[in-house]
Amino acid sequence: AVIGLDGILAAEVSVPSLTTVEQPCEAMARATLELIARRRAHLDAPTEQRLLKPVLRIRESATAPLAP
Repeated sequence: AVIGLDGILAAEVSVPSLTTVEQPCEAMARATLELIARRRAHLDAPTEQRLLKPVLRIRESATAPLAP
């Protein structure tokens, strides 16, 4: 099996289509800005972590070949 990262368009249109792990980039950016704003407002606050779930898009590169 071949697996890519970040869900680029080329993964979807390649032959065979490439299985990929898509990271939640918009949610990551939003969380980053929220954490920066919170840190600026409360410099003595403890650090904070957020766990964002990626999405696995299973495509032809990670499936059994079709019978002839």
